[in-house]
Amino acid sequence: MRTRLKICGVCDPNDAAEIARMGVDYVGMIFARKSPRFVSDAEAAAICGALESSGARARRVGVFTDSGVSEILRAVGEFGLDAVQLHGGQDVGFARQVGRSCSAEVWKAVWLDSPEAFEAALEFPADVLLADSRSGNSPGGTGIVSDWREAAKLARLRPTALAGGISDENAARALAEVSPFCLDANSAVEISPRKKDLKKIEKILNTIGECK
Repeated sequence: MRTRLKICGVCDPNDAAEIARMGVDYVGMIFARKSPRFVSDAEAAAICGALESSGARARRVGVFTDSGVSEILRAVGEFGLDAVQLHGGQDVGFARQVGRSCSAEVWKAVWLDSPEAFEAALEFPADVLLADSRSGNSPGGTGIVSDWREAAKLARLRPTALAGGISDENAARALAEVSPFCLDANSAVEISPRKKDLKKIEKILNTIGECK
């Protein structure tokens, strides 16, 4: 099966339409206010409108760190989210409540920095686990490469998206070493925060195509 590609932290409607037409599988919008790539409701609506007009079928992922269940469900309905990415300290009960309350997939960011964290990730009730890196108080979007050895172990057991510094320069090695369900690129495919580098995204898509 071909590895999918998710571009996260999309803020610009033109970027969204173009990467959808290029063949990106998932477009990630960040609803965490502390993120430099936070999108307001108006910005999310503009991105969704651009995706609709693109004529392509890129799936929409909403990223949440500290939103309550009701806020997440409102976003799912308002923006037609295909997946909810829980990217904070949300626990098992929270994930199950979201999963029971809407038709969107539940993705969970995990940080595989100890045997206990790996075992907890393995048992977490989510459709997709997202192996990421973190730095200080930032749970993602750091450009730091995650632990690929642990991510590869997880990917053999559960559908796993690989995040953390994914770029056009390391995508081929990530595919070979981890064989993830999905590559998740953010800060390493930017011209600047909130503006994506379409040439770098195209290179990753080409790499995925070559590795089928």
